[in-house]
Amino acid sequence: MKLRTQKEALAELRRDDPGCALTAFALRQMVLSGRVATVAVGRKHLIDLDRLPEYLAAPTVQAVQPEYMRGRG
Repeated sequence: MKLRTQKEALAELRRDDPGCALTAFALRQMVLSGRVATVAVGRKHLIDLDRLPEYLAAPTVQAVQPEYMRGRG
């Protein structure tokens, strides 16, 4: 298991794939929502770099309904 901070994980992804379009904000949202495997150490969430490519290869798609559409049939 290779644990990295969010910044380090993103840097390694971009090193392996210079055209990586994943943003720091998007990675943070995946971490905070629990969609990416992490280990909490204090206030940090260390990303399991071995499992991150697996998730990115087959992410769970979630339909998001805009706030203004909620409650409509």
